[in-house]
Amino acid sequence: METVQAVCERVRLVRREAPDGLPWIDRSERPLLVLREPAHEGTQPLWGVGAALAEAEGPLALVVPCDLPNLPASALEQLVQCGPSVATDGDTVHPLVAVLPTEWSDRAYALARQGAPARALVEGLQPVRLDSVWLRDVNTPSLRRAERAVWRQCLDGVSQSRRLAAQRGERSRQRARGILSLELDAESDQQE
Repeated sequence: METVQAVCERVRLVRREAPDGLPWIDRSERPLLVLREPAHEGTQPLWGVGAALAEAEGPLALVVPCDLPNLPASALEQLVQCGPSVATDGDTVHPLVAVLPTEWSDRAYALARQGAPARALVEGLQPVRLDSVWLRDVNTPSLRRAERAVWRQCLDGVSQSRRLAAQRGERSRQRARGILSLELDAESDQQE
């Protein structure tokens, strides 16, 4: 979150799930402003992109998923300077790391309704080559240990009670999405 805040004045977290009553805070324990995706079926990411674009002020909005902890502010600055633009590692376009025209919110929703891939929204945008390490998604089973380390780093300096509430909430969300099993959850408890 701090990486995006270093580049953008106004930052919002877009969520798919219903409110869970947990505090959504940054490392300074400031509350995060949370947007909700429109109600829909499935996991189509363009619903969240549409919600972000609809809420954004100004002609362009930076869109970044939360599972890229290695993405530095300098990379986001490159995207913003070239915007509208989309990140690429030279081989793969990363459509959810992009600077998009805010007027594309209806377009994002229309593509989401069609079940189109996120790539369809960014076709024709200026590609900005970024280091593949910066674009590594930690939201995969093979990177769970790295994800836990990132969580610990993100929560550094946050009060113990808020840290525990955030960790319990994230585990609950991951179990509900099928990312975290009860066995892995027990393993996480033992390692903390």
